Amino acid sequence: MTAPALRSPRELLWQPGNWTYWVYLAAVVVAFFSMLSAFQPLRVLAPAAAITAVGVNIALGVVIGLIIVWLSVIHRPPRTLAVAAVVWGGVVAVAIAFYVNDNLLGALPSILGNGTATNWGAAIAGPSNEEWLKAVGVLAVIGIGIRSVSRPIHGLFLGAWCGLGFQVVEDISYAMNGALTNPTSDAAGLAQILGVRGIIGLLPSHWVFAACSGYGIGYALLRRDRPLAVRVLFALAMFAIAWSMHFLWNSPLITGQLNPLIGMLIKVVLILAAFFVVYRLAMRAEWRWYRRVLDTDPALAGVAPAGTAQAGTDAQAALGTLVTAAEIRSLRTRRRRHRARRAVRRTVRREARGSASRRVAKSRGRQASRLTRRLQRAQGWLAITAATAPDQLPALRTRITSVRIDLARLGVAPGASGNDRRRRHRRADRQRDRQDVNRPRGQRGTDRQRAADAADTGIPAPGTPDTGIPAPGIAEAGTDEGGRTEQPPRPGSDRP
Repeated sequence: MTAPALRSPRELLWQPGNWTYWVYLAAVVVAFFSMLSAFQPLRVLAPAAAITAVGVNIALGVVIGLIIVWLSVIHRPPRTLAVAAVVWGGVVAVAIAFYVNDNLLGALPSILGNGTATNWGAAIAGPSNEEWLKAVGVLAVIGIGIRSVSRPIHGLFLGAWCGLGFQVVEDISYAMNGALTNPTSDAAGLAQILGVRGIIGLLPSHWVFAACSGYGIGYALLRRDRPLAVRVLFALAMFAIAWSMHFLWNSPLITGQLNPLIGMLIKVVLILAAFFVVYRLAMRAEWRWYRRVLDTDPALAGVAPAGTAQAGTDAQAALGTLVTAAEIRSLRTRRRRHRARRAVRRTVRREARGSASRRVAKSRGRQASRLTRRLQRAQGWLAITAATAPDQLPALRTRITSVRIDLARLGVAPGASGNDRRRRHRRADRQRDRQDVNRPRGQRGTDRQRAADAADTGIPAPGTPDTGIPAPGIAEAGTDEGGRTEQPPRPGSDRP
C-alpha cells in the first residue's frame, strides 16, 4: 500500500503561485546547460570511458538510494520531492561547485602558501562551498513541498537524496577526468577512480554529509514549537557536523600518518559512526512524536490504549481498531516489522496444515505476510496524516479495516501482527514444525489441536511425555474416584 498523497505529484510539479518553485526551476535549467558544455569535451575525447563511468556510478547510486529507502522506516518524504532533491544536487549544486572550487583552489596558495594549499586545499574548499549548496537545495525543496513536508526527519532524507545526486554526478566527472589524465590508459585511470570513490568512498560521502545538514534545516523550519534561537543553533550544529565530516574525508589527517588504505578505513568508521548517532537521535525523536500523536489526537479514536490487546471486545470493534499496543511496538524498527510478519506467516501456515495441503498452507502464510506489510505501512502514516491532513483519515481508516478483514479471513486476529516472540519461542516453533512434517500426512495437525484432542479423550498426544498425572476427569488406574486404592477381585467373586 502506498502512502496517502498529501499533495499529488502534479500539484508538486506545477506551482505557479510559489516563488520558490520558479527559483528552483530557473536554477535547474541554467545549471543543466552549463553542465552540458562542461561534459561535452570529456564525452568526445573518451566516449567509452564516459559510458562506463555513467553506467557504474548510476548503479552505485541505485545502491545508495535503496539504503536511503531502507533507512526511512516511517515518515518517508514524497517521491516527487525526493526526485527534486536529487536533481538539485546533481545539476545545480555540482554546476556551481565546479566554478567555485576552481576559484577557491586558485586563491588559496596566495593566502595559505603553496605547501599548505596543496595539502589542505581540498579539505577547505570542498566543504566550504559544497555543503551550503546542498543545504540551499534542501531549503528549496522544502519550500516547494511545504504542505507535504512537516517533520524534521523529512529534512534528513531530502538532504540524503540531494547529496546522492551530487555524489553521482561528481563521481562521473572525476572518473572521466581520471581516464583522460592517466598516462597509462583510459581504463587504468577509470578503474583507479572508481575503486577509490566508488567502493571505499561509497558510504561516507555526500549523501551522509547532506543528511546531517538537512536534518538541521528540517528542525529549524518545521519544529515551530521550539524557540527560534534553539532551532537556529541546532541547524548550525548539524551543519558544523556535516562540514567536519566532509573536512575529515578530504583532509590528509590519519591517512598522512598511517597506511593510506588503513587511514581511509578509519575515516569511514568515524564518519559512519557520527551519522549513525545523528540518525538514531532523529528516529527516536520521530518515534516519540508518533506515540504522542497516537495517544493524544482525538481523531485517532480507533487506537488501542497502552497495555491492551485490542480496542474492542467484539469482532466488529476489533476490526475497526486502527493500531493495537502490540502493533505499535512492532512498528518501531524494520527488524520488529519483519519479525511480526514472520510470526503471522508461521501462525497461519501452522493453522492451515490441519485442513489443507502443505502447498496451500504456505500460500496462505505468504498472503498473510503481504497483508501484514500493507497494514504496517498504513499504520505508519497514522500520526502524520492526523497532524497534516486529517481529512484523509477516513480513507486511511477504511484501508486499515479492509486489510484487517482480509487477515481475519485467514485467521489472524487484530493485534496478532504485533507478535514479536523471543528467539526461544521461535526455536520451539521450528522444532514442532519439523516433528509435524515427519509424521504421516493423516496424523498431521497443530500442537493446539493435538492438545485439545488429548483434553477431550484423556489420551496423551503423540510424543507427550508421561508425567504420571492423570488427565482431568479420568481416575488413575488402581484407584476409585475418591482416591482410595482398589483391591484386585478375589477369584470366584461377583466383582468384575
